[in-house]
Amino acid sequence: MSNETQTKQSASLPKEKISNFTYAKRSLYGLLFIWCGWLVSYSIEQYNLQDGENIFICDEEECFQTTHIHSDIRFDLCWASPVLPRETWPLDGLHTHKEKNYLHFHDRVEIDKDLFEQTWDKKWLPEKSLTVKEVIDVFSLEPEKFCDTDDVTITVLVDGQEVSEWLQHNWMDDEEIDLIYTRN
Repeated sequence: MSNETQTKQSASLPKEKISNFTYAKRSLYGLLFIWCGWLVSYSIEQYNLQDGENIFICDEEECFQTTHIHSDIRFDLCWASPVLPRETWPLDGLHTHKEKNYLHFHDRVEIDKDLFEQTWDKKWLPEKSLTVKEVIDVFSLEPEKFCDTDDVTITVLVDGQEVSEWLQHNWMDDEEIDLIYTRN
C-alpha cells in the first residue's frame, strides 16, 4: 500500500468524539487536584504559625499551658565546641533527643488564671528550666571545665544578637543560641 493510500484512509476515519461526560470528569479531577494542593499548603502554613505548640487549658479555677519548645545551641567555650549528650535528662524538664545540640522542653505549667484572662494574647513561657544558666548547670558547662579558670567573659547571643539578660535569658522556640566563653 502506498503512502498516498494510507493518508487517504486515515483521513477518512471518523475522529473520536470526546463526550461532555469525559470533559466534566476531567474538569472535576482538575478541581480536586487544585483543592488538594491548596489544602496541603494551608495545613503547612497553619502548622508553621504555631508558637512552640502552646495550648492553654482553663477550667473554673485554674489555667495550664502545655508547652513544647526547641532551640539550637552552639558553643565556643575557650575554643572548645562541646556536643551535648543525646537522649538525656527527664522529659518533664530541659532535655535533649537525637539531634546535635538541640534543646527540648515540654511540660504542663500552671499559670495564673486572672492574669492570663487579662493578657491572653501575650507569650506565656514557663520560667523553670529555660534559662541559659540552667543549660550550663544541667549539662555541666562551667567555665573552669573548659577554660582552666573562672576568670572569663561569658557572652550569650540569640539569633546573632547579644542579649542583655545574659545567663537569665529564657530561651524560646526556634531560637539559635550561641554561648561563648573568653578568657580574660
